Amino acid sequence: MKKLIALSAAGMLVATFAALPMTSDAQVTKSGSKYMLRMKWSKGMKLNYSVTMSAQGTPGGEPMKMGLAYTVKDVKSGVATIDSRISMPGSEPMTSTSKVDARGRMVGEAAGRGGTGTIVELPEKAVAIGDTWKTSGQVPTPMGSLDGSATNKLMGFKKINGKEYAHVQTTLATKGGFGDGTGKTDSLIDMKDGMMFRSTMGMTFTMKAQGNQKAQKMSFKVDINRR
Repeated sequence: MKKLIALSAAGMLVATFAALPMTSDAQVTKSGSKYMLRMKWSKGMKLNYSVTMSAQGTPGGEPMKMGLAYTVKDVKSGVATIDSRISMPGSEPMTSTSKVDARGRMVGEAAGRGGTGTIVELPEKAVAIGDTWKTSGQVPTPMGSLDGSATNKLMGFKKINGKEYAHVQTTLATKGGFGDGTGKTDSLIDMKDGMMFRSTMGMTFTMKAQGNQKAQKMSFKVDINRR
């Protein structure tokens, strides 16, 4: 069960982070006192991230190391076709292909099924520091789709080693599948190229009772860094 939960969390990571800004041009731009966040996809772009997932409150548990890889296969009218691949020791790689617009919204067949495929969606309008925007959608996992909702907030900007990053925090909630989940994500997005620099997610799932087993809680921490 723990491995299935971990795989489902990994699948959620693909859906969540596939839609974060990955661009070759500056996409966090100032508009008056506010900032516009957009994605400008480039054909042939490849991105790789290292992922460390660890169970919280489990003594002796070894962190799970994973890799996330994205390849932009094509771009038409601002919509990118993206191949996603997540790999982890002892398991077959998980792959998916999706079409995503400049705000991180799924288009095409996935949108026709009534879901966005991701709970990460950039705001429709420019936002000021402290502004929030809400998004919702379905998050695919190996144990079925989860209904997800998120409240995102532009916290401000941080400078690290001379480079500036947009600081975004997200509060997450999911329902369905093996149980309900809540969590928070803290991310830095490169101001120059729009790519995710690093992100930390903390997530707690309340697993549904099965047979004689009572409902259980499992918490995960996930650290993602661009390689």
